Amino acid sequence: MAAQVKARPRQIDFSHVLVIGAWGFAMVIASMLFLYVGYLIDEMLHTPPTFMLGLFFLG
Repeated sequence: MAAQVKARPRQIDFSHVLVIGAWGFAMVIASMLFLYVGYLIDEMLHTPPTFMLGLFFLG
């Protein structure tokens, strides 16, 4: 008699979801950090929100 092999249920690979989530988190953190640094530069130079907006879009 031949041994029967039981089929295991297919496991879902979440690695791609985790990588996309990590990149999204990094983009948000970088944008907020650049926004804050731009705000500090604008406060020091007494300028309108030029650096704040510029660094936000750069981030």
